[in-house]
Order: sequence, then structure tokens, then C-alpha cells
Amino acid sequence: MWFYIALSSIILNVLTIYILIVKFKLIDKQSEYISDLEDMLVLLNDRIKQTYTKMMQIDTAGYYKNSDYTGMIFRSLKEQIEVMWNFVQEQMSKDDDGSN
Repeated sequence: MWFYIALSSIILNVLTIYILIVKFKLIDKQSEYISDLEDMLVLLNDRIKQTYTKMMQIDTAGYYKNSDYTGMIFRSLKEQIEVMWNFVQEQMSKDDDGSN
């Protein structure tokens, strides 16, 4: 009788250890995924800044900004870049708040 109790205890302990190992591996994978997402967010942030800067360099004379049709497209592009910029900044501030 004691043999079966000891055997079932050993089996339960091995099973518990296995489950813990699997969970720790899953947590590690999730941590890597989150880190990759944070890196991508930083890269996206940098790319948006570069795009905006390049767009402003192209229109140093203000010709595109002040033109009727071209100006409308220019403003639309600028607005979309600002929307993306704000989104990325919002996500980055959420990351900063969550890590504290």
C-alpha cells in the first residue's frame, strides 16, 4: 500500500516538474517575443522620423505645401505620418508605464 502511495507521489512530483519546465519555456518565448516587438516599435519610430524629415527636406522651398493639388497630397501624407507617429509614441509610453 505504501509503495503505491510513494509511487503516485513520485509520479505527481515528476509531472509537476515537467509542467513547470514547460511553463518556464513558454514564459521565456513570450519574453523574447515582447522584446522583439519593442525593438520593432523603436525601429518603426525611427523610420517615421526619417520619413517625415525626408519629406520636409524635399519641400524646403515650401512649393509642395503651398500648391493646391500637390499641397493637398502633401498635407495628407504629413497627417498620416503624424497619425503613425502619435500611435507609436502612445505605444511606447504604454511600454514605459508598464515596465515601472
